Amino acid sequence: MVHIWAKKVGASWYAAAHRDEEYVATSVGGSRDEAMQRVRREISSREQIDVEETEFLIRSIAMLAALEAGDEEGKRYRLSAEDLSPAARKIYETAAKIPIGYAVTYGNIASISGVPARVVGHAMATNPLYPIVPCHRVVGGDLRLVGYGGRQDREALLSKLGRLEAEARGFLPRRVPVDGGILELHPVEEVVWKARLELKSTGKQFSLFE
Repeated sequence: MVHIWAKKVGASWYAAAHRDEEYVATSVGGSRDEAMQRVRREISSREQIDVEETEFLIRSIAMLAALEAGDEEGKRYRLSAEDLSPAARKIYETAAKIPIGYAVTYGNIASISGVPARVVGHAMATNPLYPIVPCHRVVGGDLRLVGYGGRQDREALLSKLGRLEAEARGFLPRRVPVDGGILELHPVEEVVWKARLELKSTGKQFSLFE
């Protein structure tokens, strides 16, 4: 059985779905219906669902709200082994380790996960576990924004850029060992600088933002 619940914290609604305290899906939305729909679509129509607040879900929603606010100190999670393929689970577990203030390339995650970069791109575009998995922190091999939320239009890329700008912390590059390899952490300022430089050099919206 999958247990799901949603609750409003501040201006946003947070929803979580879990099986035996392993996360199936999490989401943030502007309304309860929006947040619940995002987690429900990750659950099989044949699955039995319990919509009831539990102690685990209370803690989960508090954690999701903290993550969205930039507080990652209490980040604790286990991803569902039953609802995610081994490849998807590896990709999401790797991406979930990207800390605030940093970005990682699709290729880096692909190398650690043992899949092509395009598979990582699809996983980020369809990410069912935000904000546990901060997909906006995954960028192209040349630190370009590439896409966001399955889109590559100006609005989506500017939204991704704004998210990264807000997370700038002035950190230095780092290399972090993870199961299967090394995460190469790039300060988000490098990504922001590249995007802003391209805009300035062209004097118009192109490439990154078209």
